[in-house]
Amino acid sequence: MLEKIGRPETSTLSTPQQSVVEAISYIKSQNPAPVFAEFGIGIGTTTFEVAKILNNSGEIHIFDFHESVQELRYDLHTRGFTNVFPHGNTGKHWDSYHWSISKLLQAGQEERFDLIYIDGAHTYLHDALAFFMADRLLKVNGIMVFDDWNWRYADSQAMKDIRHLFMTDEQINANQVGMFIQELVETHIGYERLLANEVYRKVASTTKPKAAQYRPAFATTA
Repeated sequence: MLEKIGRPETSTLSTPQQSVVEAISYIKSQNPAPVFAEFGIGIGTTTFEVAKILNNSGEIHIFDFHESVQELRYDLHTRGFTNVFPHGNTGKHWDSYHWSISKLLQAGQEERFDLIYIDGAHTYLHDALAFFMADRLLKVNGIMVFDDWNWRYADSQAMKDIRHLFMTDEQINANQVGMFIQELVETHIGYERLLANEVYRKVASTTKPKAAQYRPAFATTA
């Protein structure tokens, strides 16, 4: 996968996301072993840069299709980076990285990550929910970065021949990432803006503590 970096046909994917690079560099200066997650890996450009900065300290968790995360993990491993953990999903219509994230939540991984980068499907449907799920994984004072807030399907070749089957013309022409950032992230009491539409810090926990189990006196023992 990493061999695609720099090719003319992947030029728009060949530059690492600068906000992620700056954020992980800062976090590592404060914490020698950060835990990083990336939802949607493209051709691995940003992941590769993060791997070089961490230099096998901490952990890198990548979420995308099975074949993509396994290929990127292999490419990074052959370059000496062994702290990469792939979380793959199938291409089935109702499967996505949400299911992989849910597995971490089920495993009790709340508030474990220092930096989460969301560069996924670029739809309100997928990435608005990804934000709320990622919030459960992110530490207080952790950073969340969003990519392509002004991106539109209308300006892309992505799914060009079939996207009308999955979304309306209004949705095709909308900046869907920017929409949910403005409506859900900017207004979220648990986050402060560091860079509008792109970088946000979690300032308070939004996870309720687990209450002690309560059993009413009238409950049966069966």
